[in-house]
Amino acid sequence: MSNNGARCRVIIYKKLIEDQVTIASPMDIGGLKSPEYLALNPQGKMPLLVTDEITLPESDTICRYLLDRFSGSSPSFVPSTVAARARSDLLCRLHDMYVTTIQGALYKATPPFGIFGSRLEALAELRKQLIVLNNAADETGPYLAGEELSLADATVFPTMVFVAHMLPLFSADGAALDIKGVMGERLGQWYLDMQANDAVFKRVLRSLAALRISRESRMSRGFPIPDARAARGLIPPLHISGAPGDPVRSRRLEQQRALEHDPPCRLAWPLFVSCL
Repeated sequence: MSNNGARCRVIIYKKLIEDQVTIASPMDIGGLKSPEYLALNPQGKMPLLVTDEITLPESDTICRYLLDRFSGSSPSFVPSTVAARARSDLLCRLHDMYVTTIQGALYKATPPFGIFGSRLEALAELRKQLIVLNNAADETGPYLAGEELSLADATVFPTMVFVAHMLPLFSADGAALDIKGVMGERLGQWYLDMQANDAVFKRVLRSLAALRISRESRMSRGFPIPDARAARGLIPPLHISGAPGDPVRSRRLEQQRALEHDPPCRLAWPLFVSCL
């Protein structure tokens, strides 16, 4: 399950429509780059929704189709006020335009990561965009758009699972992430509350968290664990204190370089294919 596919699953699980949707692996039709799949989605990406009347790629479009198609099933994910609906749409847009476009810095082997040619720059921009999301969220909650659950909650939560579980891979000691420190007060508290209080979001959390490569697993395969301070942009590239030959300095330089030349991380991302 990817974070983009997971947002669709949040809607399916919350609306209790699992019996009306079939979720299958892309390998069932030969994989993402197979002629059969490319005939359905020329981009060769996931998720993909297939119905009797239309075939839809792109997770946001799929989610909006599901909300419309199953509007009679609660929750609606559509707030009752104009302002809250606009806030939800804004959060979805910010997420899709400025966060998911560079999230590959958390797991892709090599640049580019969106428009960025280095992991260091991309991770710094990711942290910036998390604060932009935080500032766009409703101040009082409990949901991102205000008092009612919205598409923004389904959209943003899976990506925050990735952030919470993958950023620690860039820590020299594997320390847990300071959720509010990285995501911001509003976004961080919302993330903690959703995983603690909502069974569906907790279910999605468990599924996505199972995909992360543990620090021990990476080390056992010889994958470097970059220094947390370098990953967070607090140490300029290759400007690390210490005398030449100092083993601590040498280790940090090696970890710093690993940010730009990280060996392949092989994650198996299943596809969300829905046939109604």
